Amino acid sequence: MHDTFDGRTFLRLLVWLRYAAVAAQTSTVLAAAAWFDFELPVGPLMLIVATMLVVNVATHVLLTTPSRQMLLGQLGFDIATLTAVLYFTGAPTNPFVSLYLVPVALGGLVLPRGKVAVLGALAALAYTALLVRHVPLPHVHGEADFDLHVTGMWVNFLVSAVLLVGFLVHFTALVERERARVARAREGVLRDEALLGLGFLAAGTAHELNTPLATSGCSSINGVKAWQTSLRATST
Repeated sequence: MHDTFDGRTFLRLLVWLRYAAVAAQTSTVLAAAAWFDFELPVGPLMLIVATMLVVNVATHVLLTTPSRQMLLGQLGFDIATLTAVLYFTGAPTNPFVSLYLVPVALGGLVLPRGKVAVLGALAALAYTALLVRHVPLPHVHGEADFDLHVTGMWVNFLVSAVLLVGFLVHFTALVERERARVARAREGVLRDEALLGLGFLAAGTAHELNTPLATSGCSSINGVKAWQTSLRATST
């Protein structure tokens, strides 16, 4: 799949995915603060979301032909911003902590194994650091706390599944189109080689046919000249 690297298409999808993430995180934080009376640090969270939006707009406008190294940086930025959001929202107790797997999986679609390993190491290091230090989520008394956590895990699963399936289907289609293009190019090369071979064969055949005809023609001309010479000698 790495041989069919299409950084521009991947970056375009990543940019629109970030726009969706900014909208989802903003609405989730505001809804949690307004409807569930969570004492969330809204200011720092909105600052993180605003940073994501600014970087994403700059990426959308400026970065049109990314390299694999640039895409590694983009996915590393996503891991960093997710870490910052999780730090203020309970980290390991947040059901969305498994979203760390999404940038790693997306990197596996277009990046070589070494860079995917770097993304995996970054995600693992960030998760481990959050186990040590984070801002705990406020608890909802009674069974509502557990129900809310289970609901969050369900939403997290749906989001992760939709993202991964969508990207996999899209890039599988890209790979199939690339394979079809390569097959058409190979058929064109074989057709050109066949035509070139027929041309050489026709030229060789024409040369073989022309050589005895030319030799026969020269012999006939020489015979006519000798006959004319003998006639002149007889007349004399």
